[in-house]
Amino acid sequence: MMKKILFVLMAGLLLTTACNDRKAEVAEFAKKVAQYARDNQPDSLAAVYPGMDSLEITLAPVSDSVIVDQIPDKENMYLVKLGDATLEVQCDDEGKMTVVKSHGLFTYDEAEKETAKARGQYVDSLPDLENARRMADGEFLAYFEKMKAEFEEVPNPLKVGKMVMTRTPQFGIDVGEGYVVVTNTSEKDVPASDYRLSYRYTNYISGMEPKTTYEEKAGKDIPAKGSVKYTLEWSGWDDFSNFKIVWMATPEEYKPTGKEYDQYLESKKK
Repeated sequence: MMKKILFVLMAGLLLTTACNDRKAEVAEFAKKVAQYARDNQPDSLAAVYPGMDSLEITLAPVSDSVIVDQIPDKENMYLVKLGDATLEVQCDDEGKMTVVKSHGLFTYDEAEKETAKARGQYVDSLPDLENARRMADGEFLAYFEKMKAEFEEVPNPLKVGKMVMTRTPQFGIDVGEGYVVVTNTSEKDVPASDYRLSYRYTNYISGMEPKTTYEEKAGKDIPAKGSVKYTLEWSGWDDFSNFKIVWMATPEEYKPTGKEYDQYLESKKK
C-alpha cells in the first residue's frame, strides 16, 4: 500500500516538473514573439502564428515581461501575458509551439482604429486575427460609403406643373397674367429654404430683337403632399418656359451607429 502511495506521489511530482519545464520553454518562445513585435517583423511571427501570412499587419511594441499560465481544461495550451498583450500558445508533444490567438499584438493608426470602432468594424473584445481580417475588408468600405451616400441624399420631391394663362394681353401695353403650381410629392414638409423656382421668359416688342431673361423666385413652405401657386405678371407679349426647381436642401450628416459591420455581414448572406 505504501509503495502505491509513493508511486502516485512520484508520478505527480514528475508531471508537475514536466509542466514547469514546459512553462519555461513557453516563456522563451514568448520572448521571441515579443522581439518580433518590437522589431515589427510580421513575416517572422507569421511562421509561428497561422493565419497571419495573408494579412498586412503592423505589430505593437509589446513588453518582454512574461507571465505564463496553463489554460485549465486545455491540454498543452498556455496563456501568456506580455505586458498589455496576451497570447494563447499551443505546444505539441514534440515541443513545437504556435500562437493560436492573441489580443493587443497588432497595432493600427489611432484615428483609423477609432473610425473602425465607431462603425463596428473593429471590436476590442475580438482576437487580433479577426480584427485584422475585418480591418482589411475593402468591400465593407464600399458598402459603408454607399449606405452613407443613400442616407445623406435628399431627393427633390417637387414637381412643377404647366403654366396656366389667366389673362392674355392683346396689345403691347396690356398686362398678362398666369400661374404655375409646384407640388410636393413626398410625405415630408418642404421648407422654403430648400428650393427656388427658376424660369425664363422672352419678351417680344415690335421692331426689336426678342429679349430673353432668366429669373428665380424664392421658395415657399409646402406641406407634405401639398402644393403652392406662383403667380406671374408681365407687360406685352412674353413667352414663359423652362420652369425648374433649383434644389438646395442640406443633407443630414450620417452618424455611425456601431452596427454597420454586422449589417454588412448580413447583407452578404442574401
